[in-house]
Amino acid sequence: MQLLGRLLVVPDWTFINLAIALFGVLNIVLAGPREARRGGQIGYSKFCRASKLLLAFHFLKRELEVLFLHQYSSRAELEAVSTAGIGYTLLTVQVYYVGTQVPDHAYEQLPLLVGLAMFVTGELGNFYHHYLLASLRSTGQHGYVLPTRGLFDRVSCPHYLFEIIAWVGIATVSQHLLNLLSAFGMGSYLLGRAAATTHWYRQKFDDYPKDRKHVLPYVF
Repeated sequence: MQLLGRLLVVPDWTFINLAIALFGVLNIVLAGPREARRGGQIGYSKFCRASKLLLAFHFLKRELEVLFLHQYSSRAELEAVSTAGIGYTLLTVQVYYVGTQVPDHAYEQLPLLVGLAMFVTGELGNFYHHYLLASLRSTGQHGYVLPTRGLFDRVSCPHYLFEIIAWVGIATVSQHLLNLLSAFGMGSYLLGRAAATTHWYRQKFDDYPKDRKHVLPYVF
């Protein structure tokens, strides 16, 4: 035990550390029985594969934006980053898993096409407004600048609006109620962040337009 104490660092039991530990324990406990029942060998429908590709593209785009596009004004707190990362990871696993539970014949072609159109629209709109945000700052500049152009003239966070559209598109492709509810949950989270961002803008900039909405032009 003394040797383990020197080799093993036991973290403070914060909510984040406890969640990570529980996830690891569950994975250890469930991985063996699941594989013994051949649960890992699942026949994937084309709709499940489509959802998987959309998720992979979405997060690849996010990683590339972080590496080559975004210019952050300050350092993010580890707990906030960890919470968001765990949430996105669990949501991705859920979307992927429930897609394996619905047989091919249960799907309709129209929602697949509508979902793909929503996803493409959401990703393009999200990237465009991320680009506008990044272009506000020159290299090495860390001050805050009031965003304009695109839908920034109408709302505080148009990039959140298009991210919500993309997630609803993924849920529509998967055609599963749980994923649709999760997309609405993601939307609720982003709407709350948008409202907080508007409040921050109004405190930071005296000339911030009072009629500019949070995320949906003329509505919210």
